[in-house]
Amino acid sequence: MSSTFPFPSAASDEHTAPDYIAWLTANLPGRRNLASAGAGVDGAAVLAGAGGADTEDGLDIYALASRRYHCPLDCLVPALGATHAMALAVGALLKRGEAMAIETPGYAPFTQIVQACGGRSLPVPRPRVGGFRIDMQALREALSAGARAFILTNAHNPSGAVLHPEDILAAASLCASFGAWVLVCEIYDPAAFSGRPVWFSRSAFRAAPNIICITSLAKLAGLGRERIGWVAAPSEAAQHIRAFRGVTMGDVMPASLEPVARRCAAAMEALEQTFTQSMRARENLVTEWLADVGRFVPATRFAWSAFVLLHFGSPEAVQTLCDRLLRAYNLLIVPGRFFGAPCDARIGLGGPLHSLAPALEMLGAELRSSRAVWGG
Repeated sequence: MSSTFPFPSAASDEHTAPDYIAWLTANLPGRRNLASAGAGVDGAAVLAGAGGADTEDGLDIYALASRRYHCPLDCLVPALGATHAMALAVGALLKRGEAMAIETPGYAPFTQIVQACGGRSLPVPRPRVGGFRIDMQALREALSAGARAFILTNAHNPSGAVLHPEDILAAASLCASFGAWVLVCEIYDPAAFSGRPVWFSRSAFRAAPNIICITSLAKLAGLGRERIGWVAAPSEAAQHIRAFRGVTMGDVMPASLEPVARRCAAAMEALEQTFTQSMRARENLVTEWLADVGRFVPATRFAWSAFVLLHFGSPEAVQTLCDRLLRAYNLLIVPGRFFGAPCDARIGLGGPLHSLAPALEMLGAELRSSRAVWGG
């Protein structure tokens, strides 16, 4: 039975985002997985191996993060994962009808969040030529058009590029001249996903007074189901974000998160070591794989990245590849249209290592056997 009652639509927004989460939810179950990104860490097993002990002083992950950010604890607003954290920040800063600048290619759900809050999205390119750096002229134009903030990811999703600190500072300075914020999603932590051993040590937070960072332990520690995330914001902004969280879900976080947050703090060193070991093994595997398939298809991958980005001549070539992989191997990769890059396909390296190797082998076989289609 179809409903005759209307639902809100973002159809008036020229840059309406495709529903990536709905696509992933519908297509991932039962597939060989080259869609999910991360380090393949089983965080639950690491926490169990640490004996489930809390820190002696009751330190939780939020307090530990505030120490690493060198900020007061009240600058951190706990959230139910990174997407919820971004929704809280956008909801607190954006008024209906206002605009936010958003990087492209980029993570489509962030555009959907802006649209769900009644806002408009203004794209700011991060072109592949030059290493996916920010197009500062496009950012200036978006700010001149009234953007209240600039949303970006670091490391970049879908390319994995880690921005130079001076690029973030330049973007923050430009935004500040227009009275705008910079919202940086660091779920692919720029320290960890560039080979640094200490998480959060390359965060953009505190680099400039108008920077707000969001993150979670989903990609670092494989704890996506635990919903351990937060917003790191200057004190006054954090107060507004916390107040908005109170309006949407009450004044306290679920009590079930408290023991997990404490165990994460106690097991932080073990989590970091497990991450490093897992990523080092992936580096060796993916480097060898790219040396082979890179002869047939142009590819981008930065060291320690959670992604490989394959480049094709047309959206049709991407769809042809995706269809063939599903039909021949039951293998799922992500069409670049979900990131604003319709001629690309994103390979996620977050699956268990024992299943990642054969999945890459299957993908490589398809790329080799059909090289005429891809222009190789």
